[in-house]
Amino acid sequence: MTITARGFVYFVHVLTPNPGVRFSDNYVDLRDGDSVMIDVTGLDIHSDPAALEVRHLR
Repeated sequence: MTITARGFVYFVHVLTPNPGVRFSDNYVDLRDGDSVMIDVTGLDIHSDPAALEVRHLR
């Protein structure tokens, strides 16, 4: 999953309703135009990737 900032954002994190899912990074700060790639592991074949939710503070 790649996240690109529009404006300065901090405390960027990904949420999922699925237990056992792991993220390579979480709670990152990004400047306008910066991107971060977060590896998501532990999703089973029945998991919907659209259920991953990116949240942040401005």
